[in-house]
Parts: sequence; structure tokens; C-alpha cells
Amino acid sequence: MSRSTKKENLLFCIVSTLISTFGILLILKSNGFYPFKEVTLFTFDMKEQYLPFFSSLHYLIGGDDSIFFHWSKSLGGNYIGLYAYYLASPFSWLTTLFSIEKLPLAIFLMTVSKISLSGLTFSVYVNFLWNKYNLLPAQTSSYRRLLAHLTLLPLPIAYALMSYNLQFALSIMWLDGVILLPLLLLGVEKLLDKQRNLWFILPLTAIFYFNYYISYMAGIFCALYLLFRLLTTYSHSRHDLWRILKNFALSTLISLGLAAPLLIPTFSDMFIGKLSDPLTSVVYDPRLINQPLSDILGQLRNGTVNYLGVTGLPNIYCGYLAILLSILFLFCKRISLRERIGAFLLTSFLLLSFYLWPLNIFWHGFITPNSFNYRYSFLFSFCLLYMSCRFLCVLSYQLPCFLEKTHRFPALELVVGLLLLITSADLGINGRAIFRNIDYATPYMRMDEYVSYLNDNKPLIDDIKASDSGMYRICQNYQLTSNDPMLLGFKGMFHYSSTYTQSVNALTSKLGIGQAWLWNTGYGTTPVTDSLLGVKYLLSDTVEPSGYYSLKTTDNSVSVYENPSAMEFIYSAPLASADISFTSDPFENQSRYLNSLCGSSTLFYQKYDIELANPAGSLPADLEYDPVSSWSYSFIAENTDPVYMYMPLTPFVSADIYVNDALAGSFEYGKSIYNLCLGCFHAGEAVTVTVVSASATAPGDTYIESLDTLALQDALTSLQTGEITLTSHSSGRLSGNISVHKGDTIVTSIPYDVGWHIHLDGHKVHASDIGTYADTFLTIQAPEGEHHLEMYYLSPGIVPGLLILLITLMLLLVVNFLQTHKKKQR
Repeated sequence: MSRSTKKENLLFCIVSTLISTFGILLILKSNGFYPFKEVTLFTFDMKEQYLPFFSSLHYLIGGDDSIFFHWSKSLGGNYIGLYAYYLASPFSWLTTLFSIEKLPLAIFLMTVSKISLSGLTFSVYVNFLWNKYNLLPAQTSSYRRLLAHLTLLPLPIAYALMSYNLQFALSIMWLDGVILLPLLLLGVEKLLDKQRNLWFILPLTAIFYFNYYISYMAGIFCALYLLFRLLTTYSHSRHDLWRILKNFALSTLISLGLAAPLLIPTFSDMFIGKLSDPLTSVVYDPRLINQPLSDILGQLRNGTVNYLGVTGLPNIYCGYLAILLSILFLFCKRISLRERIGAFLLTSFLLLSFYLWPLNIFWHGFITPNSFNYRYSFLFSFCLLYMSCRFLCVLSYQLPCFLEKTHRFPALELVVGLLLLITSADLGINGRAIFRNIDYATPYMRMDEYVSYLNDNKPLIDDIKASDSGMYRICQNYQLTSNDPMLLGFKGMFHYSSTYTQSVNALTSKLGIGQAWLWNTGYGTTPVTDSLLGVKYLLSDTVEPSGYYSLKTTDNSVSVYENPSAMEFIYSAPLASADISFTSDPFENQSRYLNSLCGSSTLFYQKYDIELANPAGSLPADLEYDPVSSWSYSFIAENTDPVYMYMPLTPFVSADIYVNDALAGSFEYGKSIYNLCLGCFHAGEAVTVTVVSASATAPGDTYIESLDTLALQDALTSLQTGEITLTSHSSGRLSGNISVHKGDTIVTSIPYDVGWHIHLDGHKVHASDIGTYADTFLTIQAPEGEHHLEMYYLSPGIVPGLLILLITLMLLLVVNFLQTHKKKQR
């Protein structure tokens, strides 16, 4: 490649990247995003997941968390799986350069950078096609060649600003796949040209590390692209054909080996979460047709409205120019018929994948996507832009020749400018519409709301940590995100991700704690669950919970309460049975849970006989409601103990709960199945509980029960005699001294995971002595007496992954040495 060609390619990359950057900045500015105005990018998963996950990186150093284990993930769990799915992109670590208060700015810059980089990498790919296929004569002047080359500028801009990138900026980790795809396919081209495998191995290894989920889709497309190019463009002997296919397969295996330290622990984590959950792992669906073809093709319009949820359509728009040029490509006789047919078939296969459910689920790894459907739809846009590029490579020769013959050659500058103007205006209007549609469907968080929440809550968490250096959990009865413990840096219960622990979600649901689909919350905890799960502090914006001490109240009415009965995470108990037979009554389940630990049969909850009735006379006079979807329960209080209600509404309804005409609480959409404290009443007092909803009907099994606080305290006092005395805890490690009574078992409120390595008195505990309690929590069999316990967590699969990495590197070095030695002999 000549020096002038290198300069031309470099200029093309710089100009396309600058225009892409300016374009996305202009789109974001026109929609009022911070730092231009007060709208953050936080909505949907960007708010519920990415914001707190980026924040969690700040707490990996100097605290109890590590890259392998994070206490803020529900009740504590494997962090490497979450990291690999959401945070493995190198861009994620840039957020640690910003304070948590400035995360909106960090994520804004990350979004702009990723979209700009996708334009850059596609411009590199366009340069390759241009240098390979342009038809300009060798004697063409540098200026004329540059102008002809610049007619391709709209393509990387379209790739950067396509609908997929803007819509899926809410799940920003997938944009790494968009960035790396052109480099991957460039690596495939190098394989076809019989050049070094390294061009393919490096980007493939990178995408495995940056986001393994999108790497699956990109990898399949690479194989399809290889076949497409082999069968339509290149002419090889049978020997060369098998050699190319062998190199492709070998390069893929090498990349998998190099990425093993992340891939193996990640898949190990998925097998205790999403892949073990029948709600997400079942791939059977009676549907054949996914979406009507007319609706799918309708997405090839500027400003199309696309729902983010499970009924959303593919994001495939990348500009009217790309659509027009793709059609012209199919009829361009200067391009071989084989290539045109091959490109058409490849694009049609992707279109068919949108249309047919079995193909769509194949692209998603045979796991039904939870919203953000068609996560591979950027591949369709790539195909359109590939065809556009190939056509422009032909047009870039014919157009200058035509203009020169008609003495209008200077008009080529106008053609370049016009193409850029049309593309920029088209995609700018489309981008503005996309962000406005998202804001309409799920409004973006304002900067003042975010800062206000941090200012109200972070000082409370910091005060608790400063005054109590022990191991404990903090719960809350409100939230900003679905992962507030990760956002604010405390051990909590709230968690929502695709890398959840199925056993934890199943147990909390049976105990009446708010849980639905992949979400796990702290809503609906009681003194029983709080104490047994080590919840020592509660942040509440409502009334003081029974049995807790008030520590501090802020100006915004948020208070900190302490639970004096909270258990340590590890204790010795006369465990009667590790298996619990649960019922549909969460209060009975809590009693069975506690009785199993204590080896007793105490009745901790007293069930009330309730009467279901119409709500007339049990609501404020000025309240408007729908009698059809409202009802009431009545009972007579028998003591002054706190009373709780569990009402199994469907998860996706909302309802307000009134107790004796006063609002006692509300069930929110998506979080409507959990215990609710109704309050304390006088013995003999008549109580009416009224449910006001817009769409619900009275469920069949509603439980209203009072908690025997004295019996609970006696049971907890007995258990607390066996608590561990912690001597140290940090970075996924903890140690302490524990006294085990005869017949007792060491019980924990730490979710079981084979990644825990346990030593008792300096000796490794055998796997046969490690078990589970309630199919969830870690237990340890230990002899009677005083013991020193040490535990540390290492993600399962990390050691085999590192060994595979070392073996792969050694094999690469040996092969490279042999190849170099062979060349020297020649």
C-alpha cells in the first residue's frame, strides 16, 4: 500500500469519526441530555442495572467485595458472571475515574465514545473494500481519488448512528459487539487472503472478553460471512478451501482458549441462575411466526416508534441512502451475479430470523430475551451497508467519469457534500425521534432527581459504616434503581440482573419477600426474615417498624432503624432438618424456617379468620375507586402484636391498601406480591383492610396473621449464643471464632456456591461436610468445640480457565517458533 493511500485512508477514518461524534453529540444535545441540560441517560435498564453496576466498580477496592464476589448482589453472590455480562468492556473502568455523583457524565461520555468508535471501525472496513474493489485507474490524481473515496463517507456515519446503536444505548454493553464486528470481518478477509490468523484471533478474543453474549451472535455471523465470501467472491482450490475453513475453526478455538478465564466462570455462574430457571431456560414456544413481515419491513422508515418490551420490533434502520444503494447493488451488473445473490440470501436469512420464532431464538442462544428483542439486528444493518459500499465502489468510478465527460467534474465535491448532508439530516432526525420515543415510553431520570437521592441516602449509609464495622445487611422500603445496594455500596437484598441466583429468588418468594421474574427486592421483610438474614439496619420513609430502634431521621423524612435481633451471617444451630417443606403461606414458611433452625415447633404466627366483603364504608368519603376491582377484609385483633398480610396478586398490577380508612401501603406495578405490615392494634379492635386497584380481583389465598414477638425473641436469643465472632472480613474473605455445641451445625445466611473455600482450624473442609439449608444457604458440618473458621471466595472455573489460557499461550508460542524456524530454513 502506497504512502498516499495510507494518508487517504487515515483521513477517511478521521473525518468519518469526527462527523459521527458530532452527529451523536448534536442528537443528544437536541434532546436536552446532561451535560447540555438536565436529562440523564438513565431509563429502563440503563437506570435499573447499568447505573448501579458501574457504581459497584467503585467498591471493589478496600471493602468486603472483590472481582469474584459481591455482597451487594442480592444476599451475596458470584460477581464475575455479572461483570462478564454487563461490565467487561474496558470502557466500564473509565467510570471509576468519576465520582458516583458524576456517573451521568461518565456514562454520557462512554455512550458518545462507543458510538463514535463504531463509526471508526466501520470506516476501517470500508477502506479495505475500497482499496480492494475501487475501479479507478492507477494514473488517477490524488485529489480525484480522494473525492471518489469520500463518496463512501455516509456509510460509517450511518453505521454509527443507525437505530440499533441509539435504541440499544440503554444496554450499552452490546455496543462493543457493534464496534468489533467490522474488525472481525476484516480478520475473516485476512483469512481468505491467506494472511496471518492473528488478524481474526485478536478481535474475536476481544469480543469474547468484552461481551460474550454478543460474541455468540457475531461469531455465527462471521461463519456465515466466511461462507458468503468463499462461495461468491473468492476462487480457491479444494485444498485452499479446507485450509481456510481449518484456520477459521482453529482461530476460533484459540480465541476461546485465550478467553477461558472469563468464559468458564461466567457459564458456571449461569448454571445456578438463568440456565437453571424454567422461566428463562425453556425454549419451546408454539409460535412459528414471530412478528408480521409488514411490521418488520415497516422498521425501514425514519423515526419508527419501537417498543422496548417483549413485543418490540427489530432496530434495522440505517438511513434511506443505505436502503436505496442496497437495492441498486442487487441490479448492478458490474458486480458479479454470485455476489449479489449471496448478499441477498444472507440479508434475507436475517430478515427471516426476525420473522420466524425458532430462528430468532437460535440467535439468542435458545434463551427467550427479556425485552430488547432482536439483539442481533445490527447484523442486518451491516448487510445493507456492505451492499451500499460495494455499489459505491463501482459508482465512485462511473460518476467521476460521467462528470468529467460532461465537463462537470467540479460537481463531484457537491455530490460528496450532498450525500453527507442527506445522511446526516436523515439519521439526525431519526435519532432525535428515537430518544423522544424512549422518553415518552419510560421517562429519563433528571439530574436533580439523581443528585437529590444520593444526597439524601449516601450520608446515611456512610454514617452506618462509620459507626459499625461489622458484617450486616441493610434493607430499604423504597428505591431509585433495582440495584440500590450496588449504587450506594452496602450489603442488601435488592437485585435485578440476568446473572441472578435462582435459589435465592425462589426462597425469598416463599418467605413473602417481593420477588418477580428476575427481580429480587427487600420489600415485605418481617422481624423474622430480617433477623435470620442479618438485616441489622432499615432505611424507611414510612412509620417505624415494630421491634426496631430509631437511630436518625433526615429532613426528607427518611429514617434509619436498627434491628437489635439481627443475626450474624454465620452461627451454630441445632439444625433439625436442612430440607424445609414450604407451603403457600409465607408466614407458615417463616415459622418452619425458624423452627428448623431451633429444633422446635413454636407457633410464631397466629392466623386470623378473615371475611371478604365489598369495600363500602371502609374508605375515605372523597376517594374515587372502581368497586369492581376493590374489596375488603375484616377481622378482630386478639392482641397488640404486629399484623401482616400476604395477598398473592398477579405481579403486574398495582393496588393501594387502606386499614380502617387510612392508607397503609401500596403495591407497585411489578412488585405486588410481598408481605405488608398492617400495624399494631388493641385486643378486640375491629380492623378493616380495603384493597383499591384499577385492574385486580381478590385472590383466593390471602393470609392475615400476627407475629408473636416474645416467642420470636426467645428463639433468636437462643440462636445468638452460637454466633461467630468475626476477626476480619475483606475482599470476599472472612474469618472468625465460633463455638459449636454438640449436635449443632454451622449455618449461614450466605447463599451456597461451590466457589467458597472453607478452612476450619487451618484444615480445608471436605466437600462432603459442606451442604445447603433450605436449598439456598451454606452449611458446614463441624465437631463440637471452639473453632477458627476461615472462608474465601474464588469464582468456580477461574483456575481451569487460567490453565487453559496458559496452555493456549504456550501452544501459540511453540507454533510461532516452528513457523519462524521453517521460514528461516527456506
